[in-house]
Amino acid sequence: MEWDEFKRKIMAQIMALYPGADGSVFHSDLERFLVKASRKPLTSEVDVGRYHRQFASIANRLIADNRMSEEEARYQYRRGS
Repeated sequence: MEWDEFKRKIMAQIMALYPGADGSVFHSDLERFLVKASRKPLTSEVDVGRYHRQFASIANRLIADNRMSEEEARYQYRRGS
């Protein structure tokens, strides 16, 4: 068996065991993050930076996959902070 074929088969098995392991991001991921974030006030620059990085990691993927507009991302960002 060639390396590429072996790698493809192993990755297919991993993806079957761990849904979402391929880096897929969904609106439900963003919603879950926003609900969690809204429960904890941003009281420091560290909190704001953490919120921004976590939000961006989800929203940027949704935007890149054409599943959310930048305008919607801006709205959602304010909603959760």
